[in-house]
Amino acid sequence: MISAARRRAAPAVDPTVLTTLASACRDHERLRFDYRSHDGTSTIRSVEPHRLVSWGRKWYLVAWDIERGDADFTVSEPPELLARLQVLADRYRRACGTTAA
Repeated sequence: MISAARRRAAPAVDPTVLTTLASACRDHERLRFDYRSHDGTSTIRSVEPHRLVSWGRKWYLVAWDIERGDADFTVSEPPELLARLQVLADRYRRACGTTAA
């Protein structure tokens, strides 16, 4: 049995951010955002979002980073890790794993 004192509260995530990310995944819309990694490095990321995942009381965005390759981003951290979120006007097509004959 886990005592209430040992359980940590789930990190608060702005529902608007989750909705924006989920909609971008559904609609295949590219995203751009400021991202601060755990080591404190700040970068601007342009991604093609694939899926929003809840795992271990945290939220993660699984996305294809256009400049760096495949990546996942922690959403359930302090808001400064994922800031200035923009949905870009351009859409993309996901590879479906098949080739045209």
